[in-house]
Amino acid sequence: MSDADFEFKEPKITGLGGWLIVVAIGLILSPFWIAFALLTLHLPIFTDGTFALLTSTSSEYFTPGFSLLMSYEVLGNLILFFFVVYLLYLFFSKSKSFPLFFIYSRVGYLVFILLDIIFAKVVFPSETVFDPVIAREVFQAIFGAAIWIPYMLRSKRVKNTFIS
Repeated sequence: MSDADFEFKEPKITGLGGWLIVVAIGLILSPFWIAFALLTLHLPIFTDGTFALLTSTSSEYFTPGFSLLMSYEVLGNLILFFFVVYLLYLFFSKSKSFPLFFIYSRVGYLVFILLDIIFAKVVFPSETVFDPVIAREVFQAIFGAAIWIPYMLRSKRVKNTFIS
């Protein structure tokens, strides 16, 4: 028997394994991170009087555009929350739409962060809005997009798993 008699078959890489486990962990944790941000960063602004102080035209601390900025942040985070929940559904149902919607989420999150920085700078022109925490968020969004978008486009596991 010669080597020509044996046909090499590459195993078909499929299923929610490999690097898709990292994607799954991120997707599962994301709603909790978003909810934590809404509850610890945004809710106190509305409940401790800060929002009323900064949005009341009769207040000496009135800041034009603050209510718009807060609306953008809260609405954006709520949209992200529900989009991630939808992504979880697509992921675990192995929908062929998942890779495309995941790419939309990475790009959308990056755009959301960058627009938030721009809006904050417009509302608070004298403040430094690009602190280390925000720099880390921007870096994570860029890094996440740079890693996961090509993975979704080129991975054999992704192509073989999300087919239905």
